[in-house]
Amino acid sequence: MGCGNFFFILVITFSVALITYNIIMSANAPLKSDFPGPYSNGFLSVDPIIKMPADRSKQAKKSFHTAVTSSDSVYNTWQCRIMYYWFKQHKGRPGSEMGGFTRILHSGKPDGFMDEIPTFVAQPLPNGMDQKLRPFSYRMRASWLVIHLNGGWEVSAMGVFLRWGGGSRRPAVDKIVVVVLLCWRGGGVEGQRSLELGEPLITLQGNAVKVEGGKLYTLVRINPLEFEVLLGSGYIVLNRPWAFVQWLQKADIKEDYILMSEPDHIIVKPIPNLSKDGLGAAFPFFYIEPKKYESVLRNFFPEDKGPITNIDPIGNSPVIVGKESLQKIAPTWMNVSLAMKKDPEADKKFGWVLEMYAYAVASALHGVGNILYKDFMIQPPWDKEIGNKFIIHYTYGCDYDMQGNLTYGKIGEWRFDKRSFEAVLPPKNLPLPPPGVPESVRYDIFGIT
Repeated sequence: MGCGNFFFILVITFSVALITYNIIMSANAPLKSDFPGPYSNGFLSVDPIIKMPADRSKQAKKSFHTAVTSSDSVYNTWQCRIMYYWFKQHKGRPGSEMGGFTRILHSGKPDGFMDEIPTFVAQPLPNGMDQKLRPFSYRMRASWLVIHLNGGWEVSAMGVFLRWGGGSRRPAVDKIVVVVLLCWRGGGVEGQRSLELGEPLITLQGNAVKVEGGKLYTLVRINPLEFEVLLGSGYIVLNRPWAFVQWLQKADIKEDYILMSEPDHIIVKPIPNLSKDGLGAAFPFFYIEPKKYESVLRNFFPEDKGPITNIDPIGNSPVIVGKESLQKIAPTWMNVSLAMKKDPEADKKFGWVLEMYAYAVASALHGVGNILYKDFMIQPPWDKEIGNKFIIHYTYGCDYDMQGNLTYGKIGEWRFDKRSFEAVLPPKNLPLPPPGVPESVRYDIFGIT
């Protein structure tokens, strides 16, 4: 009987001690909703089920800084304002890794939009570095030269110099072609548009004009007009790599990645960081053909640097690339651009895409490859659907009849071409495209208005 009581008291004592211990430990234990797993200093370091850090708020985000180079022209400025507006609309949305934004203004001086758009003012290339003549500004009397072509087209060229102003000497240029426009007969100013790059220039020959490589056309009408122009034979786009060099050297860029974009880009959805594993992410252009121009490119990308296929078929935009990589690439990009411009064969072969080739070469020289991301952007009217694309590039004119049929190469009953607004702002009430016009063109107009 005595032994039984002793055993009972022992069990009660042990139970009370165990309960007391559990109460004390529970009161001092941290509250956690995690599943059981490996401990480190008494706390869970990872979630063993989904293999992600328990404190995800501290996880590094691959944010990128968007940079757009621009002049202070009306043409570039209205495009930049639209581009920045859509950047702000998508920056904070789910899936976005878009960080800061900078307009790199390579005019050398501030403009009236510094408070509206975050801006870094870069200096243009020193005179002569891009082989351009020093610009001259003249007040002069010129003439509209109107030549009738087939199908109701007219070609107009501004550039007959009747008198000079300011007492400055005439610049040594052998082609006096300032502005070349296509217009619909009787369409007036609203029907004008600049010729696409690469189309024939028009030069003057006595009382006639000549389409370069083509026949002479007799002068039909002359309307006097006074205007002010800036003359020069320089390749102004060469300011772009030089502007990036200055920005990367002087600006305090928080993000570790850079998206190089352009004024005529409309962002249509949040953009994630598409680069990975040290590679850039770039849109492939069908007209950048390193293999086709290997003999020219070998002057800038020697054989000991690797096969010509190391040069990606890209330009500098759109490209997402690591900041450290771009800091190495940019000076080389500038130097290769200048070297190509001074090389007669490269200058002739590459023309207006010269600095695009230069960036592709510079990237390859530094061993920075690129993921070729075709879904990066679309280019209406050739690309019809937005789908999963991120950017609309409205570089091409869009001409349609009222049934929604594309009439490219012929002024349409409905049209939009950014070059119609080189000197004036596009109206807020741009005419909507007719039924049947592709989604990409409709969104383009929506994005601009």
